[in-house]
Amino acid sequence: YNPLPPTQPKHPNLKVTGVVRSYTIPTVGDSVRFDVYVRNDGESTSPSSQTRLRFDFNNNGTFETTLYANTNSLLANDSQNAISTWTPSAAGNYTVESCADAGNYVMESSESDNCATQTFNVVTSGGSGTPPPTGPHYPPYYIPPTPPAAHANLKISGVARSHSVPKIGDSVRFDIYVKNDGQ
Repeated sequence: YNPLPPTQPKHPNLKVTGVVRSYTIPTVGDSVRFDVYVRNDGESTSPSSQTRLRFDFNNNGTFETTLYANTNSLLANDSQNAISTWTPSAAGNYTVESCADAGNYVMESSESDNCATQTFNVVTSGGSGTPPPTGPHYPPYYIPPTPPAAHANLKISGVARSHSVPKIGDSVRFDIYVKNDGQ
């Protein structure tokens, strides 16, 4: 008896691969544009979804502002930028968390790699950067995302049974093969 593992369904996998903002050090009152780059690293097309940006003032664990941007359907290995604009009202240190598929509506091959975070300062005067451009040469400043923490990603890689055609009353053994694709 040599069972073949079943074919696994192919899923998309949305992840934030970068965040670009229009000011390296924003000043209170600046209209700051955030381009969140979302990539589908999965094996199938993803449906449309939403990308979320959450801002934590002074990094106390409370997100005071949440913004959403639409992300269109993405083919496998395709990417797109989701754009949001935010205006800081207070100087200080901020963490911004950017998450693809914010509502977890897309069935993905991994749900643990959708978000990236970064920190930056907002000042009362003397910030640096350029205002958001209107032309095609955006973005002016790239900030790589902080890598996500390691997580398990368990998948059933196969199921086998002891009888190919069991009869009533037969004792049937099922073997379930689990694979960890996590980090």
